[in-house]
Amino acid sequence: MKEYESPWSILTKFRTLNSITCRDMFRLFGTKHVKSLKTTIGSIHKSIITLNGFDEKDLIKALDIDLFSMNNDLINNLKKPFMSKNNKTYNLNIFKSVLSFCPICIENKYHSTLHQYLFFHRCPFHDIELLKRCPSCNIETPYLFDDKNFIDGYICACGHIYSSGRLISNRTFLPIFQNKSMEEFIDIQKTNTIFNIAFLDDFEEDSFSSSDIKYDHIDLLNFINKKKTIKAKPFPRSENNLDKIRMKFKKIDTEKRYSHYPVVNQTYLIGVKIFSSISRQYRKTFLKKHKQCIHYYTSNSCLDSKQFCPLAVAYVHWKKDMLEFKYISDVDNKGYIALRRRRINDFEHQVNHYSKFINRNLDNLFYPGKMHPDYVNYFKWNLSSIKAQLFISEFETYLAASIEFINKDEPINRIYRKYGYAFMPKILFNQFSGNNGSYSIYIRPQNNLKLLIAKANSYCNN
Repeated sequence: MKEYESPWSILTKFRTLNSITCRDMFRLFGTKHVKSLKTTIGSIHKSIITLNGFDEKDLIKALDIDLFSMNNDLINNLKKPFMSKNNKTYNLNIFKSVLSFCPICIENKYHSTLHQYLFFHRCPFHDIELLKRCPSCNIETPYLFDDKNFIDGYICACGHIYSSGRLISNRTFLPIFQNKSMEEFIDIQKTNTIFNIAFLDDFEEDSFSSSDIKYDHIDLLNFINKKKTIKAKPFPRSENNLDKIRMKFKKIDTEKRYSHYPVVNQTYLIGVKIFSSISRQYRKTFLKKHKQCIHYYTSNSCLDSKQFCPLAVAYVHWKKDMLEFKYISDVDNKGYIALRRRRINDFEHQVNHYSKFINRNLDNLFYPGKMHPDYVNYFKWNLSSIKAQLFISEFETYLAASIEFINKDEPINRIYRKYGYAFMPKILFNQFSGNNGSYSIYIRPQNNLKLLIAKANSYCNN
C-alpha cells in the first residue's frame, strides 16, 4: 500500500490479481449480514469511504494491512477543518460521489483518497486536472466497490483501458506532491488545530463541485492562514433581553415568527442600509451618466427591449428585487425607498439565494438550550458582513442578464434565472462555537463588474 492510496485502489488490485468479482470479494470478506444477502448488495454496503460491507478482521488477514485504520485516519484528517470544538462535523459530504481519477495515476494502477476530496480538482502528485468520466464513453462511475461499469478491474464496460500491462511495483511509482499548496494544506490537517470552517451555501456536492460554485483547497488554505479575511471584534454582551425575546418568540404563530422576531427585523433593516449605500455609490460613479436611461426605462418599460440601456435595466431590476419594490416605476424615486413597497410577511433577507442558510442558522438560535448570549451579535455581524458582497454579485448577475435581454425577445427574469450562481462569491466563515472568541469571514469575489460595465456601455445610445 502506498501513501494516501484509497481502499478502491487496493481492493481493485487485489481482485484483479485474483481474477475475482466484487461480489466474490463480499462473499469472502463481507460482514455476516452482507454474506447472507441473496439479492443485490445495496450501495450503503459498497461504500468506499466507510467500508461498511466488509468485515474488518477478515480483510486485515487477507490484505495483511489494517485498511480500516489507515483509511479512517486519512478521512478524519480531511474532515478536520470542518470539526467544531465539540467534535461535531459541519457536514460529512466532503467527498465526491463519483470516481475522480488522475489518468497518470490510474495508468500506474494507483488511486488516492485525495482524488475524491471535494476541494481537490487537480492531482496533487502530477498537478493535472482530475477526470470524472470515462474518456471514451463519457460515463461517470459511482465511487463504490462495484464492477458494474468495469469489464475488468481497469477496463471500462465500453472497452476503454484505464491501465494496461502488469501491476507496477511500489518502487516504480511513488505519490510525491507536485502541487505545493496541496501539500501545505495536507500538512495543516495533521495538526490538532480546530478551524470550525462553515460555508454560506448548503454543503452539497452538486452545487459545490459545479462550474458555477467551485470551492478550492486554496480557499480553505487562505481562510486557515487568515488571508483575505474580515475579522470580528469581540462582541458586546447581550444578556439583558434574551429571556424576554424567547418568551415573545414562543407566543408568536409559527408562520409569523420570523417577520416579528426582533433579530430578523434588525438584520433586514441593516441590509437595507448596506444596499442603499452601495446603490448610492453606483449612482455617483458609473451610473452617473445613465440617470436619464434609468428614468426612461422606469417610464417606458413596456417598449421594445432594444431601446434600453442595459445598465439602466440591471439597476432598476436589481433595486426592485433587493428592496422589494412593487413596481418598476417606484425605483426611480430619487434613491429613496418607495411608500408602495411590498410588505414583508415572510422571513426574507433581500438575497433569497441564501435563505436556506439563514433559516438553518436561525433554527439553531431558537432551539431551547442552544441560544447563547453572543449568538445574536455574531449572527448580525456575520450576515451584515456577507450581504455587501451578495448585493454586488446580484448586480453583476442582473447586468449580465440585461446585456442578453436587449438582444433577445425574452423576459429578463427568465434570463436572470439562467445564470444561477455564476457570479456569487466564495464565502467561508467560522461556525459559532459558543464563546466570545475569534471569528473571521473569507470572501473571494468574482470581480466581473468592470468587464460587464464596459460591455454594457457599448450598447448604450445615450
